[in-house]
Amino acid sequence: MAGEQIAGTSPHRAYLWHQIQSSFWFLPAILLVTALCLSVVTLTLDRGVVGALLREGSWVYRIGPEGARLVLSTVAGSMITVTSLVFSMTLVSLTLASQQLGPRVITYFMQDRVNQSVLGVFLATFVYALVVLRTVNDEGGTTFIPYTSIIVAMLLAIVCFALLIYFIHHAALSIQADHILARVGDGLPTIIEKLFPPAEAASCGYDRTALANDGFFADARAVEACDSGYIQLVAQEELLALAEAHDLTIVTVCRAGHFMMAPLPLAWVGPEGAASEQVVNAVRKAVVIGPRRTATQDVEYSMRALVDVTLRALSPSLNDPQTAMAGIDRIGDAVARLMRRGVPDPVLCDADGRPRVALYPLQFYDIMQTAFQQVSEAARGNGTVCLHLLVTLTSLARLACRDDQRVALRQHGEKVIESARAAARDDEDRHRAEARWAEFLRALDGNGRPRAPEESRR
Repeated sequence: MAGEQIAGTSPHRAYLWHQIQSSFWFLPAILLVTALCLSVVTLTLDRGVVGALLREGSWVYRIGPEGARLVLSTVAGSMITVTSLVFSMTLVSLTLASQQLGPRVITYFMQDRVNQSVLGVFLATFVYALVVLRTVNDEGGTTFIPYTSIIVAMLLAIVCFALLIYFIHHAALSIQADHILARVGDGLPTIIEKLFPPAEAASCGYDRTALANDGFFADARAVEACDSGYIQLVAQEELLALAEAHDLTIVTVCRAGHFMMAPLPLAWVGPEGAASEQVVNAVRKAVVIGPRRTATQDVEYSMRALVDVTLRALSPSLNDPQTAMAGIDRIGDAVARLMRRGVPDPVLCDADGRPRVALYPLQFYDIMQTAFQQVSEAARGNGTVCLHLLVTLTSLARLACRDDQRVALRQHGEKVIESARAAARDDEDRHRAEARWAEFLRALDGNGRPRAPEESRR
């Protein structure tokens, strides 16, 4: 869902596809067009041999023009009534869900194929019945009753009411916190695999700071942003092709998810003499700015959706530790998947191995800040949640394979153990916290032996 990308497409097309699938109108619009095409087909059959056989067959339920109009108008009226009623209730449910689970989860409701399909089928049935209704004729001595179209309309009505029952079940399930956490968590692996290379991927071998030094900026031209907003994506391959074609070096100063205020620079292009207005416009086109953050190239956005649900579960108004711990589990799983991937190369080289593009780096520390900083602060005073955080960090420590991962885990582990110690109410709580901390340190040093499941969860 979120973050899905068609294989072989450019980042701009991937962003366009994300915008389309996040809209609530695209699939219903396709189904409406399908209904119009279906009406043309069935009416053509009614005017041909099939229609003649149905009109002459004694096994067909025979109705007159008024009966045909009544059936079709009933189907059309019931569809529009049910559609307005069901989706009015859905909007109320979404409002309540956004207050309890966070506004970012609304995107996942809009991307839900069931919601889009049910809306589209209801409206398509309404349009189909309306188009067929206007063809019923009994004036001027000519009577035309589209039996095939009426049968199809009745079948569509039956399908719609079956979908209504399933939709009510799906809507009740989709606003549950565990279901939302699972949906967001299931979408993260696709984004991680797209943005983070395999662990064994070779690096270009250049350091961003060595490329983007004071000497470079002294002879470089700033590419200023024309609009303010959130960076949606940075088309890396387009920047590399542009730099190679014009013998340039491009240094970006932002990445997806950052807020850009015009006219601050998006990037720097050097040498300044070769940075024509055409090149500057091409760089601007490669950096897409939008009104809100999306998951196209922003793994932190999807991570924040999990964090939002967890934070609201820890708020005094809800006070739902079980949902909070479920959110921590999903956050930990996303970080674990990311730890098994490589680090995105901050420097892109051309075919000859020359450094051409320096990207704004996304470090593991940034991911850990997004994933656990606010959660660990909100968990202060709740010993159970703090211990669960330590269990999650211990599992991540066993997967740590780089120094930057161990340093970030150690920093967050120290914050959590301080909160767990402060929340301890008796000696037993303090002993449990110290045991968790000792196990975390052993795992971080590579000497952590996993305990039995029933023992590690006490």
